Amino acid sequence: MRQIYDYLYALSRDYLSFPLIIQICIGFIICSIFISIYFTLSTLVIRRRYTQRVYVENNLFPKIDNLIFKHINPDRNNPITPTEIRNEFSSSLGKLTNKKLDFVVERLQSYKILYRIDDNEDMQQLMNALDLDKYLSQKLQSASTVKEKIRRIKELSIIALSAHESDLLPFTFNSNKKVQAEARIAYIKLSKNEPFKFFDDKKETLTEWNQISLLNHLKLMPKSSIPNFSKWVSYSENESIISFCLKMCAVFKQVESIPAIITFLDTISHELRATAIQTLGELKAAESEPLLKKLYHYQPDICQIEILKALGRFNTGNALDLLNYEFNFGLSVELRKNAAVAILEYRKNRSGANAKPRFMQNEDETPIRKKVDIEAEFMVEQ
Repeated sequence: MRQIYDYLYALSRDYLSFPLIIQICIGFIICSIFISIYFTLSTLVIRRRYTQRVYVENNLFPKIDNLIFKHINPDRNNPITPTEIRNEFSSSLGKLTNKKLDFVVERLQSYKILYRIDDNEDMQQLMNALDLDKYLSQKLQSASTVKEKIRRIKELSIIALSAHESDLLPFTFNSNKKVQAEARIAYIKLSKNEPFKFFDDKKETLTEWNQISLLNHLKLMPKSSIPNFSKWVSYSENESIISFCLKMCAVFKQVESIPAIITFLDTISHELRATAIQTLGELKAAESEPLLKKLYHYQPDICQIEILKALGRFNTGNALDLLNYEFNFGLSVELRKNAAVAILEYRKNRSGANAKPRFMQNEDETPIRKKVDIEAEFMVEQ
């Protein structure tokens, strides 16, 4: 060890004795050598992986595909047990290592996505025979990188028939937003008890990306599986969850949520109150019209605008006096414009396109009517 130290010391002393330009050249040459070695090794590793992948695709994938196709379309006259299925996979593929199970999972994903295979009894028997649900849960728990976690969660979401909720639930509160979004979608699909349990979280913010992902998944769910979102509107303390649930009440036309939303109008948050009013408008909750008219003059602009839009959607004709007043004397262009839109919508939805609202039917005839019509149309165009 002492000799190595002395040799390196002598080498460094000789190196420092060279002129600066020589030192720079030597350093450049050494760096070039290390970089060349690095890229050479990287190329060899990539090529080896590619060769292995080609071998798997050419030799293992056809065998796996044949076995999957056979057991998701079995011969009903010759039933087969889960043990026999596993033995058949083992005899065809060899020992079922984790790597080979990964290949089976990959091909099952492709089959379910491309051919829209249902989670029927045959698929369930195949999954149980290979213990794939348990395998995927274990791999998810051992995942160390974000990329691997997302991959394992997607696998669970696509092909798993069930999952231990205690294994998946912690990922729905993961600090990484991508992992969190994927985990929540998987949890909704796989949970047998409370698929929306993560809505009970009091602190975690539901980002716009999460909301879009959840909405896309909810649209694919059977209508009978959609929960009544008003229950979270009533008791949740998380504003982002409440906002999302209010929007979902409107998207899925949950008219049974109207009483809870009307009660929620007492909230101190102007933004949430505006969202609640918007939801009432989209649900055409005309029973809330008297309360909205009463609240109108005590609300900030964001809520007043949503009230005007809601009154236009109700289209009962009972708020024409308020709409006319705001159209003529509103304090902002936005208020006057939304009042004009509501007036014109009411007019279009009456008995004919030329029908006039009550407040326009003046004995002085056309001058007043034409003036209001022209001004309203001008405000809408602006």
